[in-house]
Amino acid sequence: MREFCRVGIAGGVEAAYAAESLLWLKVSEDMAVVMTANRTQTEQLIRNWMRGWRAETGLNAVTVTVEWGEIEIAKGQTTFGGDRVTIKER
Repeated sequence: MREFCRVGIAGGVEAAYAAESLLWLKVSEDMAVVMTANRTQTEQLIRNWMRGWRAETGLNAVTVTVEWGEIEIAKGQTTFGGDRVTIKER
């Protein structure tokens, strides 16, 4: 996980926690604002994190959850139809 965090995570991520296929990223308030304002870039960023987490874990299905404090900002999940990214409305 250290290598994934060092190489694959952009600035603004304050902490990362993982349990097998699940990855939680805690972001700063500034990054949360940017992520909710620019949905297209956020979706691409989360898809990149999902690809990186799959490569890191060797698993086919992963979930990446992005939070600011206790608030979920976005989530990427591997589903039967492929990767799905949900960005919360604010």
